[in-house]
Amino acid sequence: MTALNPRIALILDELAAARVELLASVESVSDARLAAPANDGGWSALAVLEHLGTVEDGISRMVRKLVREASTTGLPAETETETASLVASLAPLDIVAAERKYAAPAPLLPSGARSRAEVMQLLAESRARLVEWLRAGDGRALGTLTWPHPFFGPLTVYQWGLFTAQHERRHARQIARALAA
Repeated sequence: MTALNPRIALILDELAAARVELLASVESVSDARLAAPANDGGWSALAVLEHLGTVEDGISRMVRKLVREASTTGLPAETETETASLVASLAPLDIVAAERKYAAPAPLLPSGARSRAEVMQLLAESRARLVEWLRAGDGRALGTLTWPHPFFGPLTVYQWGLFTAQHERRHARQIARALAA
């Protein structure tokens, strides 16, 4: 087995660390507390988890589309030459610590109809698909493949992978603060 491209390896590490943080924020919380509305009138922790799974599912589908297109349009596996800092490329967006609230587009709003078990399954499945497609794109010039983010403009596949981890961290901290209140 060949070593992963350092960018893909970084993204996979960040995704894993963010998931540990997310799950730690809810592991000892009762189902009732998880489903209770936030004190500030925002989403319940369970709704936030559902939102994260829905967002990641959409990102995994987008990555799949771009990686498949790269494979069929001839973007050769040997073309990966990106060396600039991936983390620095998203730093100006301040995704994790940003105080600004963003209104999720309608398709990414939580339904509120899923149980804890269903939401945890959604999170596990969406993560498995995202990792699968990031690995499938390993070695290709994923820095040349972009898709627009509704607030931040075009992001490369690499940036989307890192964004997923940062978005999850942002919401893990939001959940932890809400549950501590």
